[in-house]
Amino acid sequence: MSFRHKLLASFLGLLAAVLGLSLVTVQRLETRRAERELDAGLELTKTLFEDILSQHDRELASSLKLLSGDFAFKQAAATGDSATVTSAALNHRARMGSDVLLVADEDGGLLADTRRDKTEKGRKAPAFVRQALEGAGASGIIILDGAAFQLAAVPIKAPDVIGAVAAGFRIDDRFAASLKKLTSTEVSF
Repeated sequence: MSFRHKLLASFLGLLAAVLGLSLVTVQRLETRRAERELDAGLELTKTLFEDILSQHDRELASSLKLLSGDFAFKQAAATGDSATVTSAALNHRARMGSDVLLVADEDGGLLADTRRDKTEKGRKAPAFVRQALEGAGASGIIILDGAAFQLAAVPIKAPDVIGAVAAGFRIDDRFAASLKKLTSTEVSF
């Protein structure tokens, strides 16, 4: 093999090594950049998710405070009649724009659940709703019948606690779609 061929082979080998090293370096840099962008997108989605939940929580707390102080609603709850309370609950749920409204009596028995046509006698309200019977409001994400809901609950006082009312929004594909629209991030529940 001539000197020329040896020089050309060495040059081509060196060129291949430099190109290979450059390719690996660029790939690592691009991977890190993509990871940073992904992390930033996820952080934005998390922040918006928390902001939306916080906004819903404030809206629910405000609406429930008004509802629990409404004289006609207190009278309906005090009757203990499931049909009467369910009728009032359906009306108020529609006004609030919430997905669910639950009403419990002073013993934690469920008087109304707007997810059902009829509330079975003897059913207990979810533990979260029963917490409000202790006299203070509560809020959080709760699983009801396998579905996630953001709920807030407050006691119904006349002037003593005679029950509790809770309302909330379902965290579902509709919620995920609105979050995706805001962030361009794939979200699912």
